[in-house]
Amino acid sequence: MQPGNRASYRLLVAGTSIDAFHGWAQARLDRGQRLESIRDLRPEVRQTLERAEKFLGLAALVAVILAAVAVALAASRYLRRHLDAAAMMRCLGAPQRHTLALFALQFLALGVAASAVGCVLALAGQQLLVILLRAVVNTDLPPPSLFPVGTAIATGLLLLFGFALPPLIALSRVPPLRVLRREGAYVEVRDEQGNEGWIGADALK
Repeated sequence: MQPGNRASYRLLVAGTSIDAFHGWAQARLDRGQRLESIRDLRPEVRQTLERAEKFLGLAALVAVILAAVAVALAASRYLRRHLDAAAMMRCLGAPQRHTLALFALQFLALGVAASAVGCVLALAGQQLLVILLRAVVNTDLPPPSLFPVGTAIATGLLLLFGFALPPLIALSRVPPLRVLRREGAYVEVRDEQGNEGWIGADALK
């Protein structure tokens, strides 16, 4: 190397923390330095990765919609099957907030357990995919972080309570009169003195 020569230096970086290094180096670039990833060097690879990301995003959206519909149907059936139990609890003196807290706690336990099982199955499926592709791509995927697990559990609980909470609220408001009369609808009324009670909807006509 002599004065007047032009030379370029490249540093190849790989590993599980490549995203963290990219953010760290991006803020410390000097004049004449630039960062390049596999997407910048290979346009065909960039196009393939973008299509794969769009497909996975669409598949995830469809899965979320189907899960929301399943939660809504299951919560509606749960409401119909536990109307008598909720009415009996109201007859025994359980207030609405305690009844709602009991059913919500049950759904919370089921949601956390189901989300944990789903995360374990997802990790097992990823490992199975690596084993099947080992003959084509001789490499190992980096170990997964806890961030996707937390995101998956949070998304599952949000969908669960977003679509199951309205039926649970309606279940906690079941009148005690349903123990004696199952037919007909009942509404909650309040007189001039502030006393609350339940009356059949047919009586209001």
